[in-house]
Amino acid sequence: MELFKLRLNKLLNALKNFNVEVEKIILQGKYTLNYIFADLYNPPPEELGIFSAILDMNTMELDVYVSSLEYYRVVEAYSRIKNLIVHPVAPLAMGIELDTKVIDISDMRNILKKICRESRKISIDSIDVCENDVSVRIDIRNIVRKVRRNKTEEEVDVIRRAIRITERAIEDTISRLENGFNEQIIAGLLESRARELGAEGFAFSTIVAIESNTSKPHHIPSSTMFRGGEPIIIDFGVRIHGYVSDITRTILPSNLQKEYENMREYANIVSDAIDDSILYLKVGEKYSNIDEIARSVLMKSNIHKYFVHNLGHGIGVDVHEEPRISKASDHEVELGDVITIEPGIYIRGKFGIRIEDDVHITPSGPVKLTSLKRVIEL
Repeated sequence: MELFKLRLNKLLNALKNFNVEVEKIILQGKYTLNYIFADLYNPPPEELGIFSAILDMNTMELDVYVSSLEYYRVVEAYSRIKNLIVHPVAPLAMGIELDTKVIDISDMRNILKKICRESRKISIDSIDVCENDVSVRIDIRNIVRKVRRNKTEEEVDVIRRAIRITERAIEDTISRLENGFNEQIIAGLLESRARELGAEGFAFSTIVAIESNTSKPHHIPSSTMFRGGEPIIIDFGVRIHGYVSDITRTILPSNLQKEYENMREYANIVSDAIDDSILYLKVGEKYSNIDEIARSVLMKSNIHKYFVHNLGHGIGVDVHEEPRISKASDHEVELGDVITIEPGIYIRGKFGIRIEDDVHITPSGPVKLTSLKRVIEL
């Protein structure tokens, strides 16, 4: 649970740095709770069963109000955390019995109002908390966003471990690839191997696309079969200790069918777009400019028109989080960002190419966290 303490302390230190002094901190926003309790947050499809967390800055007691369904899981997960008290919440009409008092779900609002009335100064991450019941109410949503976005070395280490598992799973699965395997079988092999390597879950629904299906950016694995001469795109990520990876690789057989013969040339151009983008990842640079740099590389070969999505995004507790890397983004490069750079081209009904690397912004410059060969030759 050291990562839990780390995330909570990151928030407390940020409040201190911004001179936010309060008696209580009330956390109710999903964005905040999913981050602080990332150990429990394991989508898809699971939702976090925590309604709110209230930290008393005088006693440092943390009261966590959870769904009765998740009560024992939360107690087990955080049993070693000092001063963390778990309260199960459910409609009392259900007659639920646990080994502690169950709070009626209808009383939750009254509990919050009482805390607000008895406190002079409170910080909140949800605008409908303590609206008229407290002297000073400080909105900390922007602080939470910054805390969640800027990863510590400990958080990056966990992401790096998720990346290693992902890359190893891709390598091992490709080495087992046989003619007659379809997209669904390959996706299953990837996920099974990742579990064997230590993955606790997956970052998103695994994408495996063969032949013309590679021209669909978010293709759902189907019965389309690999026969030995078709291109494959794999977009895969795992989750460990609440953090995710996100990697895309293009696989090209040595006896690539004639209709795909341009793919090697185009794949090299897409790879160049990644390299040029990473070169310009300097603190303070606009991410909209980084997106434009990648598109300009593709433009030289007139394939920019097939690049139909944003250049990348942040990763961390979620597979898509701040910063946004797009032409419309107002975000700038910041220390601690962990992002994807994933240019791609998609020629409808013919083929597509996407390559995705994960990058960490450090004081000494951008560091590529992924090491797996971008275009895998069979």
